[in-house]
Amino acid sequence: MEIDNTLESMQQALLDVRRAQRLLVAYHQRLLPIIGHVAEALHCRFLSWEPTYHARPGAQNPNPFECWSWEHSPLNDARFLFLSDTVRDVERATPEDWMLSVRLVTDSGLEASMLKQHKNWDATEIQPDPDDSHSRLTFVAYHPLSELRQAGVWPSLAADNPTPPADGRPVPLTQDGEMFAMEVELARLAEDNGITELIDQLRCRLLANGYPGCGLSTF
Repeated sequence: MEIDNTLESMQQALLDVRRAQRLLVAYHQRLLPIIGHVAEALHCRFLSWEPTYHARPGAQNPNPFECWSWEHSPLNDARFLFLSDTVRDVERATPEDWMLSVRLVTDSGLEASMLKQHKNWDATEIQPDPDDSHSRLTFVAYHPLSELRQAGVWPSLAADNPTPPADGRPVPLTQDGEMFAMEVELARLAEDNGITELIDQLRCRLLANGYPGCGLSTF
């Protein structure tokens, strides 16, 4: 009888995994185009992306049996970088250019655990529970106020400057420049005109903070 119960439990667990895998892919199919649409509406083009707390699959160790388990789920928490259409040289930043960072936080409970420990803890024991967690997008805009020229100049702006409070107010960069942050709960994007309102709010804040080339849109 114990074997039957164990088999039944495993079958149910694998059923949950199959459902979860399909839901996760559907989630990415829906969300990634939204992120791309927002960036395009603000006249930005894709530069790069990376997971927030670990490497991309195979980036540090091509052996999947030896890498950190969380690397097999790279979009659980990830950052996407976009450059304004004014950028002509990715190794050069000028006051006419700016960068948009979009961070996807799928599970704030996972975010809290990542900040506390970096090891293969039991994912089913992460606190707080999913019911007490949330999902969000955090937007950070970076604007150099003088010319900066170096390899990887744009990603370095994001790497060298902690995310400021998400209140839309400008904060100085460690380099010569400013940045500001805003965020939105993912559930809000499902509301009527939720995506359009988000784009309008971002554009208004960009204009108010003096970011060039973001005022006109065909969306």
